[in-house]
Amino acid sequence: KLRFLLLLDVDMNRAGIIGVRLAALSRPTRSSLSLSCRGYAAAVSLFGKSAGLDVPLTEPLRDIPAPDTASYAKLPAPKLEVTTLKNGVRVASTETYGHVTTLGIYVDSGSRYENARNSGVSHVLEHMAFKSIGARSHFRTVREVEYQGGSTMAAASREQMVYQAEFLRTRLPYFMTLLADTVKNRDFDRTEFAEQMKALEQIVKETESNGQTLILEGLHAEAYRHVGLGMPLVCPGRNLSALTTDDLSDFMQQLYTPQRLVVAAAGVEHAALVDLAEKSLGSIPAPKEVPAKAASQYVGGEWRVHSNESPVTNIAIGFRGVAWADADLPAMCVLHTLMGGGNSFSAGGPGKGMYSRLYQNVLNPYHWVQSCTAFNLFYSDSGLFGIHATSAAADAASLGKVVVDELLRMKGQFNATEVARAKNQTKSAFLMNLESRSIVAEDIGRQLLIYGPRLSPQQLCASIDSVTPAHLQRLAGKILSSLPTLAVYGDTSAVPSYDVFASQLSS
Repeated sequence: KLRFLLLLDVDMNRAGIIGVRLAALSRPTRSSLSLSCRGYAAAVSLFGKSAGLDVPLTEPLRDIPAPDTASYAKLPAPKLEVTTLKNGVRVASTETYGHVTTLGIYVDSGSRYENARNSGVSHVLEHMAFKSIGARSHFRTVREVEYQGGSTMAAASREQMVYQAEFLRTRLPYFMTLLADTVKNRDFDRTEFAEQMKALEQIVKETESNGQTLILEGLHAEAYRHVGLGMPLVCPGRNLSALTTDDLSDFMQQLYTPQRLVVAAAGVEHAALVDLAEKSLGSIPAPKEVPAKAASQYVGGEWRVHSNESPVTNIAIGFRGVAWADADLPAMCVLHTLMGGGNSFSAGGPGKGMYSRLYQNVLNPYHWVQSCTAFNLFYSDSGLFGIHATSAAADAASLGKVVVDELLRMKGQFNATEVARAKNQTKSAFLMNLESRSIVAEDIGRQLLIYGPRLSPQQLCASIDSVTPAHLQRLAGKILSSLPTLAVYGDTSAVPSYDVFASQLSS
Protein backbone atom coordinates (compact mmCIF):
# COMPACT_ATOMS: atom_id res chain seq x y z
CA LYS A 1 0.00 0.00 0.00
CA LEU A 2 1.22 3.49 -0.78
CA ARG A 3 0.36 6.88 0.50
CA PHE A 4 0.55 10.00 -1.67
CA LEU A 5 0.37 13.61 -0.56
CA LEU A 6 -0.36 15.98 -3.43
CA LEU A 7 -0.20 19.70 -2.77
CA LEU A 8 -2.03 21.55 -5.51
CA ASP A 9 -1.85 25.22 -6.37
CA VAL A 10 -5.13 25.84 -8.16
CA ASP A 11 -6.63 28.89 -9.80
CA MET A 12 -9.06 29.36 -12.68
CA ASN A 13 -6.55 28.54 -15.42
CA ARG A 14 -3.85 26.25 -14.04
CA ALA A 15 -3.15 23.42 -11.65
CA GLY A 16 0.50 22.88 -10.69
CA ILE A 17 1.84 20.09 -8.53
CA ILE A 18 4.27 21.71 -6.14
CA GLY A 19 5.11 18.76 -3.92
CA VAL A 20 4.80 14.99 -3.83
CA ARG A 21 5.59 12.57 -1.05
CA LEU A 22 5.66 8.84 -1.39
CA ALA A 23 6.03 6.36 1.45
CA ALA A 24 5.22 2.77 2.29
CA LEU A 25 2.78 2.21 5.12
CA SER A 26 3.58 0.13 8.21
CA ARG A 27 4.65 -3.51 7.78
CA PRO A 28 5.49 -3.27 4.05
CA THR A 29 5.51 -6.51 2.08
CA ARG A 30 8.05 -7.34 -0.59
CA SER A 31 5.54 -6.43 -3.29
CA SER A 32 4.67 -3.13 -1.60
CA LEU A 33 8.37 -2.25 -1.23
CA SER A 34 8.94 -3.07 -4.87
CA LEU A 35 5.97 -0.93 -5.85
CA SER A 36 7.23 1.81 -3.56
CA CYS A 37 10.63 1.81 -5.24
CA ARG A 38 9.12 1.83 -8.71
CA GLY A 39 6.74 4.63 -7.70
CA TYR A 40 9.60 6.64 -6.17
CA ALA A 41 11.71 6.25 -9.29
CA ALA A 42 8.79 7.29 -11.50
CA ALA A 43 8.08 10.35 -9.35
CA VAL A 44 11.74 11.39 -9.35
CA SER A 45 11.87 11.06 -13.15
CA LEU A 46 8.83 13.33 -13.40
CA PHE A 47 9.58 15.94 -10.73
CA GLY A 48 13.17 15.43 -9.64
CA LYS A 49 14.39 15.23 -6.05
CA SER A 50 13.90 18.95 -5.68
CA ALA A 51 10.15 18.35 -5.67
CA GLY A 52 10.37 17.31 -2.03
CA LEU A 53 10.58 13.54 -2.41
CA ASP A 54 13.75 13.43 -0.30
CA VAL A 55 12.04 15.10 2.69
CA PRO A 56 11.04 12.67 5.49
CA LEU A 57 7.37 12.54 6.37
CA THR A 58 8.21 13.79 9.84
CA GLU A 59 9.44 17.14 8.47
CA PRO A 60 7.51 19.91 6.68
CA LEU A 61 8.09 20.44 2.96
CA ARG A 62 10.65 23.07 2.13
CA ASP A 63 9.30 26.43 0.92
CA ILE A 64 5.77 25.47 1.99
CA PRO A 65 4.49 27.60 4.91
CA ALA A 66 3.00 25.64 7.79
CA PRO A 67 -0.72 26.26 8.39
CA ASP A 68 -1.52 28.76 11.10
CA THR A 69 -3.62 26.48 13.27
CA ALA A 70 -3.64 28.98 16.13
CA SER A 71 -5.64 31.46 14.07
CA TYR A 72 -8.36 28.87 13.41
CA ALA A 73 -8.72 28.25 17.12
CA LYS A 74 -9.51 31.93 17.62
CA LEU A 75 -12.39 31.93 15.14
CA PRO A 76 -15.88 32.09 16.68
CA ALA A 77 -17.93 28.90 16.60
CA PRO A 78 -20.28 28.81 13.59
CA LYS A 79 -23.86 29.78 14.37
CA LEU A 80 -27.03 30.16 12.39
CA GLU A 81 -27.96 33.73 11.49
CA VAL A 82 -31.40 34.57 10.08
CA THR A 83 -32.59 37.85 8.59
CA THR A 84 -36.01 38.60 7.11
CA LEU A 85 -36.08 41.13 4.28
CA LYS A 86 -38.76 43.81 4.19
CA ASN A 87 -40.82 41.90 1.65
CA GLY A 88 -40.74 38.67 3.68
CA VAL A 89 -37.88 36.70 2.09
CA ARG A 90 -35.89 34.89 4.80
CA VAL A 91 -32.10 34.77 4.53
CA ALA A 92 -30.21 32.26 6.68
CA SER A 93 -26.59 31.17 6.77
CA THR A 94 -23.86 29.58 8.84
CA GLU A 95 -20.11 29.97 8.48
CA THR A 96 -17.78 27.05 7.70
CA TYR A 97 -14.54 29.02 7.24
CA GLY A 98 -13.85 27.04 4.10
CA HIS A 99 -13.11 28.15 0.56
CA VAL A 100 -16.31 26.71 -0.93
CA THR A 101 -19.88 27.91 -0.45
CA THR A 102 -23.19 26.13 -0.94
CA LEU A 103 -26.08 28.48 -1.68
CA GLY A 104 -29.70 27.59 -2.27
CA ILE A 105 -33.12 29.13 -2.69
CA TYR A 106 -35.87 26.95 -1.23
CA VAL A 107 -39.47 27.49 -2.27
CA ASP A 108 -42.64 26.37 -0.49
CA SER A 109 -43.95 24.80 -3.67
CA GLY A 110 -44.30 21.37 -5.24
CA SER A 111 -46.61 18.79 -6.72
CA ARG A 112 -49.09 18.92 -3.80
CA TYR A 113 -50.14 22.38 -5.03
CA GLU A 114 -51.00 21.09 -8.50
CA ASN A 115 -54.34 19.94 -9.88
CA ALA A 116 -55.45 17.58 -12.63
CA ARG A 117 -55.07 20.27 -15.31
CA ASN A 118 -51.52 21.42 -14.50
CA SER A 119 -50.23 18.18 -12.93
CA GLY A 120 -46.52 17.81 -13.67
CA VAL A 121 -45.70 21.52 -13.74
CA SER A 122 -43.21 21.19 -10.84
CA HIS A 123 -41.41 18.40 -12.68
CA VAL A 124 -41.18 20.59 -15.76
CA LEU A 125 -39.93 23.59 -13.73
CA GLU A 126 -37.11 21.42 -12.42
CA HIS A 127 -35.97 20.80 -15.99
CA MET A 128 -36.42 24.43 -17.05
CA ALA A 129 -34.15 25.75 -14.29
CA PHE A 130 -31.08 27.74 -15.36
CA LYS A 131 -32.22 27.93 -18.97
CA SER A 132 -32.35 31.21 -20.93
CA ILE A 133 -33.30 34.18 -18.77
CA GLY A 134 -33.82 37.47 -20.56
CA ALA A 135 -30.63 38.39 -22.42
CA ARG A 136 -28.66 35.56 -20.77
CA SER A 137 -28.91 32.45 -22.94
CA HIS A 138 -28.70 28.93 -21.59
CA PHE A 139 -25.39 28.48 -23.43
CA ARG A 140 -23.98 31.58 -21.77
CA THR A 141 -25.12 30.41 -18.33
CA VAL A 142 -23.46 27.02 -18.79
CA ARG A 143 -20.17 28.58 -19.92
CA GLU A 144 -20.20 31.16 -17.14
CA VAL A 145 -20.88 28.57 -14.45
CA GLU A 146 -18.06 26.42 -15.82
CA TYR A 147 -15.68 29.39 -15.92
CA GLN A 148 -16.57 30.34 -12.36
CA GLY A 149 -15.76 26.78 -11.28
CA GLY A 150 -19.25 26.16 -9.90
CA SER A 151 -22.11 23.72 -10.28
CA THR A 152 -25.88 24.12 -10.16
CA MET A 153 -28.85 21.83 -9.57
CA ALA A 154 -32.61 21.99 -9.20
CA ALA A 155 -34.93 19.44 -7.62
CA ALA A 156 -38.70 19.21 -7.26
CA SER A 157 -40.46 17.36 -4.46
CA ARG A 158 -44.01 17.17 -3.23
CA GLU A 159 -43.72 20.19 -0.96
CA GLN A 160 -40.58 22.09 -1.96
CA MET A 161 -38.56 23.29 -4.91
CA VAL A 162 -34.79 23.59 -4.50
CA TYR A 163 -32.39 25.69 -6.59
CA GLN A 164 -28.82 25.20 -5.41
CA ALA A 165 -25.24 26.06 -6.39
CA GLU A 166 -21.75 25.27 -5.12
CA PHE A 167 -18.81 27.55 -5.86
CA LEU A 168 -15.71 29.26 -4.49
CA ARG A 169 -16.90 31.72 -1.87
CA THR A 170 -15.47 34.72 -3.75
CA ARG A 171 -18.01 34.03 -6.54
CA LEU A 172 -21.03 34.64 -4.30
CA PRO A 173 -22.32 37.76 -6.15
CA TYR A 174 -22.59 35.95 -9.48
CA PHE A 175 -24.37 32.86 -8.13
CA MET A 176 -26.74 34.87 -5.92
CA THR A 177 -27.82 36.78 -9.03
CA LEU A 178 -28.13 33.57 -11.08
CA LEU A 179 -30.33 31.80 -8.52
CA ALA A 180 -32.45 34.89 -7.95
CA ASP A 181 -33.00 35.37 -11.69
CA THR A 182 -34.05 31.72 -11.95
CA VAL A 183 -36.80 31.99 -9.34
CA LYS A 184 -37.95 35.37 -10.67
CA ASN A 185 -38.05 34.36 -14.32
CA ARG A 186 -41.55 34.05 -15.76
CA ASP A 187 -40.67 34.32 -19.47
CA PHE A 188 -39.64 30.88 -20.70
CA ASP A 189 -38.11 30.32 -24.12
CA ARG A 190 -40.59 28.26 -26.12
CA THR A 191 -37.90 26.41 -28.08
CA GLU A 192 -36.16 25.32 -24.90
CA PHE A 193 -39.51 24.38 -23.41
CA ALA A 194 -40.26 22.12 -26.38
CA GLU A 195 -36.82 20.50 -26.04
CA GLN A 196 -37.34 19.77 -22.36
CA MET A 197 -40.81 18.35 -22.94
CA LYS A 198 -39.28 16.02 -25.51
CA ALA A 199 -36.66 14.93 -22.97
CA LEU A 200 -39.39 14.42 -20.36
CA GLU A 201 -41.18 12.03 -22.70
CA GLN A 202 -38.19 9.70 -22.46
CA ILE A 203 -37.97 10.14 -18.67
CA VAL A 204 -41.65 9.35 -18.23
CA LYS A 205 -41.29 6.32 -20.48
CA GLU A 206 -38.40 5.01 -18.37
CA THR A 207 -40.35 5.68 -15.18
CA GLU A 208 -43.20 3.49 -16.41
CA SER A 209 -40.94 0.44 -16.01
CA ASN A 210 -39.28 1.52 -12.74
CA GLY A 211 -40.97 -0.53 -10.06
CA GLN A 212 -39.68 1.43 -7.08
CA THR A 213 -40.80 4.79 -8.48
CA LEU A 214 -44.18 3.43 -9.51
CA ILE A 215 -44.76 1.90 -6.09
CA LEU A 216 -44.07 5.23 -4.34
CA GLU A 217 -46.31 7.11 -6.75
CA GLY A 218 -49.06 4.51 -6.31
CA LEU A 219 -48.80 4.61 -2.51
CA HIS A 220 -49.23 8.39 -2.44
CA ALA A 221 -52.03 8.36 -5.00
CA GLU A 222 -54.18 5.90 -3.04
CA ALA A 223 -53.21 7.03 0.46
CA TYR A 224 -54.36 10.61 -0.32
CA ARG A 225 -56.96 9.94 -3.01
CA HIS A 226 -55.14 11.70 -5.86
CA VAL A 227 -55.25 15.18 -4.28
CA GLY A 228 -52.60 17.18 -2.43
CA LEU A 229 -49.83 14.75 -1.48
CA GLY A 230 -51.56 12.24 -3.73
CA MET A 231 -50.69 14.23 -6.86
CA PRO A 232 -47.94 12.58 -8.94
CA LEU A 233 -44.39 13.88 -8.63
CA VAL A 234 -43.57 12.69 -12.16
CA CYS A 235 -45.32 14.54 -14.96
CA PRO A 236 -48.23 12.38 -16.23
CA GLY A 237 -47.92 11.30 -19.84
CA ARG A 238 -51.27 12.87 -20.72
CA ASN A 239 -49.98 16.34 -19.72
CA LEU A 240 -46.75 16.26 -21.73
CA SER A 241 -48.58 17.72 -24.71
CA ALA A 242 -51.05 19.79 -22.68
CA LEU A 243 -48.77 21.93 -20.49
CA THR A 244 -47.59 25.29 -21.81
CA THR A 245 -45.13 27.97 -20.72
CA ASP A 246 -48.13 29.96 -19.46
CA ASP A 247 -48.89 27.13 -17.01
CA LEU A 248 -45.36 27.40 -15.64
CA SER A 249 -45.59 31.19 -15.33
CA ASP A 250 -49.00 31.07 -13.62
CA PHE A 251 -47.82 28.44 -11.14
CA MET A 252 -44.72 30.48 -10.24
CA GLN A 253 -46.73 33.69 -10.02
CA GLN A 254 -49.00 32.09 -7.45
CA LEU A 255 -46.42 30.28 -5.31
CA TYR A 256 -43.00 31.90 -5.80
CA THR A 257 -43.81 34.77 -3.45
CA PRO A 258 -41.48 36.37 -0.86
CA GLN A 259 -43.03 34.71 2.20
CA ARG A 260 -42.48 31.31 0.57
CA LEU A 261 -38.80 31.86 -0.28
CA VAL A 262 -35.81 30.99 1.90
CA VAL A 263 -32.23 31.81 0.90
CA ALA A 264 -29.89 29.47 2.79
CA ALA A 265 -26.11 29.13 2.61
CA ALA A 266 -23.23 27.34 4.29
CA GLY A 267 -19.77 28.89 4.09
CA VAL A 268 -20.54 32.59 3.69
CA GLU A 269 -20.50 35.87 5.60
CA HIS A 270 -24.09 36.56 6.59
CA ALA A 271 -23.96 40.32 6.10
CA ALA A 272 -22.68 39.92 2.54
CA LEU A 273 -25.40 37.36 1.77
CA VAL A 274 -28.15 39.60 3.14
CA ASP A 275 -26.90 42.55 1.10
CA LEU A 276 -26.88 40.52 -2.13
CA ALA A 277 -30.26 38.94 -1.38
CA GLU A 278 -31.77 42.38 -0.81
CA LYS A 279 -30.47 43.55 -4.19
CA SER A 280 -31.61 40.40 -6.01
CA LEU A 281 -34.88 39.48 -4.28
CA GLY A 282 -35.90 42.53 -2.26
CA SER A 283 -37.89 43.98 -5.15
CA ILE A 284 -40.30 41.03 -5.42
CA PRO A 285 -43.68 42.42 -4.37
CA ALA A 286 -45.50 40.75 -1.52
CA PRO A 287 -48.84 39.25 -2.64
CA LYS A 288 -52.13 40.59 -1.40
CA GLU A 289 -53.26 37.07 -0.54
CA VAL A 290 -51.21 34.03 0.44
CA PRO A 291 -52.73 30.85 -1.07
CA ALA A 292 -53.93 28.41 1.59
CA LYS A 293 -52.47 24.92 1.66
CA ALA A 294 -55.16 22.30 1.08
CA ALA A 295 -54.97 19.66 3.78
CA SER A 296 -53.99 16.17 2.66
CA GLN A 297 -56.02 13.62 4.57
CA TYR A 298 -54.69 10.07 4.76
CA VAL A 299 -57.36 7.59 3.62
CA GLY A 300 -55.65 4.35 2.55
CA GLY A 301 -56.57 2.03 -0.29
CA GLU A 302 -55.12 -0.21 -3.00
CA TRP A 303 -53.01 0.50 -6.10
CA ARG A 304 -52.32 -2.56 -8.25
CA VAL A 305 -50.76 -2.66 -11.72
CA HIS A 306 -50.05 -5.96 -13.47
CA SER A 307 -46.95 -6.09 -15.67
CA ASN A 308 -45.46 -9.17 -17.29
CA GLU A 309 -42.36 -7.15 -18.19
CA SER A 310 -41.27 -6.53 -14.61
CA PRO A 311 -38.58 -9.04 -13.51
CA VAL A 312 -39.89 -8.98 -9.91
CA THR A 313 -43.12 -8.43 -8.02
CA ASN A 314 -43.13 -5.31 -5.82
CA ILE A 315 -45.29 -5.22 -2.69
CA ALA A 316 -45.50 -2.19 -0.42
CA ILE A 317 -47.77 -1.78 2.60
CA GLY A 318 -47.97 1.69 4.11
CA PHE A 319 -49.77 3.37 7.00
CA ARG A 320 -50.38 6.88 8.24
CA GLY A 321 -47.10 8.18 9.64
CA VAL A 322 -46.30 11.47 11.36
CA ALA A 323 -45.75 15.02 10.11
CA TRP A 324 -42.53 17.01 10.43
CA ALA A 325 -43.75 18.93 13.48
CA ASP A 326 -45.19 15.89 15.27
CA ALA A 327 -43.80 15.14 18.74
CA ASP A 328 -43.34 11.50 17.66
CA LEU A 329 -40.94 12.42 14.83
CA PRO A 330 -37.73 11.36 16.70
CA ALA A 331 -39.30 8.06 17.75
CA MET A 332 -40.45 7.45 14.16
CA CYS A 333 -36.87 7.96 12.92
CA VAL A 334 -35.58 5.47 15.50
CA LEU A 335 -38.28 2.95 14.54
CA HIS A 336 -37.36 3.34 10.88
CA THR A 337 -33.69 2.65 11.65
CA LEU A 338 -34.58 -0.29 13.87
CA MET A 339 -36.64 -1.90 11.08
CA GLY A 340 -33.97 -1.08 8.47
CA GLY A 341 -33.62 -3.58 5.66
CA GLY A 342 -31.94 -3.52 2.28
CA ASN A 343 -31.15 -5.80 -0.65
CA SER A 344 -30.20 -9.46 -0.57
CA PHE A 345 -26.92 -8.49 -2.28
CA SER A 346 -24.89 -5.40 -1.56
CA ALA A 347 -21.90 -4.38 -3.65
CA GLY A 348 -20.53 -2.61 -0.59
CA GLY A 349 -20.33 -5.79 1.50
CA PRO A 350 -22.57 -7.64 3.94
CA GLY A 351 -22.36 -5.22 6.86
CA LYS A 352 -24.99 -2.68 5.86
CA GLY A 353 -27.79 -2.69 8.42
CA MET A 354 -27.26 -6.37 9.23
CA TYR A 355 -28.57 -5.92 12.79
CA SER A 356 -31.88 -4.41 11.70
CA ARG A 357 -35.07 -6.44 12.09
CA LEU A 358 -35.72 -6.80 8.37
CA TYR A 359 -32.22 -8.12 7.79
CA GLN A 360 -32.38 -10.59 10.66
CA ASN A 361 -35.98 -11.71 10.24
CA VAL A 362 -36.45 -11.52 6.46
CA LEU A 363 -33.34 -11.16 4.29
CA ASN A 364 -31.20 -13.67 6.19
CA PRO A 365 -33.68 -16.57 6.58
CA TYR A 366 -35.56 -16.16 3.27
CA HIS A 367 -33.08 -16.42 0.39
CA TRP A 368 -35.81 -15.80 -2.18
CA VAL A 369 -36.54 -12.26 -0.91
CA GLN A 370 -34.61 -9.92 -3.18
CA SER A 371 -35.14 -6.74 -1.13
CA CYS A 372 -37.05 -5.69 1.95
CA THR A 373 -36.81 -2.13 3.26
CA ALA A 374 -38.75 0.05 5.67
CA PHE A 375 -39.73 3.49 4.34
CA ASN A 376 -40.53 6.61 6.32
CA LEU A 377 -41.77 9.76 4.58
CA PHE A 378 -42.50 13.06 6.34
CA TYR A 379 -44.58 16.00 5.12
CA SER A 380 -45.82 19.19 6.69
CA ASP A 381 -49.18 17.73 7.74
CA SER A 382 -48.90 13.97 7.24
CA GLY A 383 -46.53 11.08 6.65
CA LEU A 384 -46.21 7.50 5.37
CA PHE A 385 -44.53 4.55 7.08
CA GLY A 386 -44.34 0.98 5.86
CA ILE A 387 -42.35 -1.80 4.20
CA HIS A 388 -41.49 -2.30 0.53
CA ALA A 389 -40.30 -5.76 -0.61
CA THR A 390 -39.57 -7.57 -3.87
CA SER A 391 -39.29 -11.20 -4.97
CA ALA A 392 -39.83 -13.38 -7.99
CA ALA A 393 -43.49 -13.71 -9.00
CA ALA A 394 -43.59 -17.35 -7.84
CA ASP A 395 -42.84 -16.23 -4.27
CA ALA A 396 -45.16 -13.21 -4.24
CA ALA A 397 -47.83 -14.79 -2.02
CA SER A 398 -45.22 -15.82 0.55
CA LEU A 399 -43.64 -12.37 0.33
CA GLY A 400 -46.89 -10.70 1.30
CA LYS A 401 -47.19 -12.94 4.38
CA VAL A 402 -43.60 -12.19 5.43
CA VAL A 403 -44.20 -8.43 5.22
CA VAL A 404 -47.44 -8.71 7.23
CA ASP A 405 -45.69 -10.80 9.90
CA GLU A 406 -42.98 -8.17 10.35
CA LEU A 407 -45.53 -5.38 10.62
CA LEU A 408 -47.50 -7.32 13.24
CA ARG A 409 -44.28 -8.06 15.14
CA MET A 410 -43.99 -4.31 15.70
CA LYS A 411 -46.94 -4.56 18.08
CA GLY A 412 -44.80 -6.63 20.43
CA GLN A 413 -42.08 -5.47 22.78
CA PHE A 414 -38.82 -3.84 21.72
CA ASN A 415 -35.78 -4.92 23.69
CA ALA A 416 -33.45 -2.30 25.14
CA THR A 417 -30.42 -3.47 23.12
CA GLU A 418 -32.00 -3.05 19.69
CA VAL A 419 -33.49 0.30 20.67
CA ALA A 420 -30.14 1.61 21.95
CA ARG A 421 -28.44 0.45 18.74
CA ALA A 422 -31.11 2.10 16.57
CA LYS A 423 -30.82 5.37 18.53
CA ASN A 424 -27.05 5.43 18.09
CA GLN A 425 -27.35 4.64 14.38
CA THR A 426 -29.94 7.39 13.91
CA LYS A 427 -27.78 9.98 15.65
CA SER A 428 -24.68 8.80 13.78
CA ALA A 429 -26.35 9.04 10.36
CA PHE A 430 -27.78 12.47 11.22
CA LEU A 431 -24.49 13.92 12.46
CA MET A 432 -22.42 12.45 9.62
CA ASN A 433 -24.82 13.99 7.11
CA LEU A 434 -24.21 17.38 8.69
CA GLU A 435 -20.52 17.06 7.82
CA SER A 436 -21.57 17.77 4.25
CA ARG A 437 -21.75 21.48 3.46
CA SER A 438 -24.51 21.03 0.89
CA ILE A 439 -26.64 19.05 3.35
CA VAL A 440 -26.16 21.76 6.00
CA ALA A 441 -27.43 24.41 3.58
CA GLU A 442 -30.36 22.22 2.56
CA ASP A 443 -31.18 21.42 6.20
CA ILE A 444 -31.29 25.13 7.03
CA GLY A 445 -33.53 25.94 4.07
CA ARG A 446 -35.98 23.10 4.56
CA GLN A 447 -36.25 23.55 8.33
CA LEU A 448 -37.02 27.26 7.98
CA LEU A 449 -39.78 26.43 5.49
CA ILE A 450 -41.25 23.75 7.76
CA TYR A 451 -40.61 24.81 11.35
CA GLY A 452 -39.71 28.49 11.24
CA PRO A 453 -36.69 28.33 13.57
CA ARG A 454 -34.07 25.66 12.90
CA LEU A 455 -33.56 22.95 15.53
CA SER A 456 -29.91 22.52 16.52
CA PRO A 457 -28.12 19.16 16.26
CA GLN A 458 -27.93 19.09 20.08
CA GLN A 459 -31.71 19.48 20.35
CA LEU A 460 -32.36 16.74 17.82
CA CYS A 461 -29.89 14.33 19.44
CA ALA A 462 -31.46 14.97 22.84
CA SER A 463 -34.91 14.18 21.43
CA ILE A 464 -33.57 10.91 19.98
CA ASP A 465 -31.97 9.99 23.31
CA SER A 466 -35.34 10.41 25.02
CA VAL A 467 -36.95 7.60 22.98
CA THR A 468 -37.75 4.47 25.01
CA PRO A 469 -38.90 0.93 24.09
CA ALA A 470 -42.33 1.74 25.52
CA HIS A 471 -42.48 4.85 23.33
CA LEU A 472 -41.80 2.74 20.21
CA GLN A 473 -44.40 0.18 21.19
CA ARG A 474 -47.03 2.88 21.63
CA LEU A 475 -46.05 4.50 18.31
CA ALA A 476 -46.15 1.18 16.44
CA GLY A 477 -49.66 0.53 17.74
CA LYS A 478 -50.73 3.99 16.62
CA ILE A 479 -49.32 3.43 13.13
CA LEU A 480 -50.94 0.04 12.65
CA SER A 481 -54.31 1.32 13.83
CA SER A 482 -54.74 3.27 10.59
CA LEU A 483 -56.08 1.70 7.43
CA PRO A 484 -53.32 0.18 5.28
CA THR A 485 -52.36 1.33 1.81
CA LEU A 486 -51.38 -1.52 -0.50
CA ALA A 487 -49.32 -0.98 -3.67
CA VAL A 488 -48.43 -3.89 -5.96
CA TYR A 489 -46.53 -3.82 -9.26
CA GLY A 490 -45.33 -6.68 -11.49
CA ASP A 491 -46.92 -10.10 -11.81
CA THR A 492 -49.75 -9.57 -9.32
CA SER A 493 -51.67 -12.80 -9.99
CA ALA A 494 -50.46 -14.52 -6.79
CA VAL A 495 -50.72 -11.48 -4.52
CA PRO A 496 -53.74 -11.60 -2.17
CA SER A 497 -56.41 -8.92 -2.32
CA TYR A 498 -56.48 -5.77 -0.21
CA ASP A 499 -59.19 -7.22 2.02
CA VAL A 500 -57.01 -10.23 2.89
CA PHE A 501 -54.12 -7.97 3.90
CA ALA A 502 -56.40 -5.66 5.88
CA SER A 503 -57.92 -8.63 7.73
CA GLN A 504 -54.52 -10.08 8.62
CA LEU A 505 -53.20 -6.72 9.83
CA SER A 506 -56.23 -6.08 12.03
CA SER A 507 -55.90 -9.42 13.83
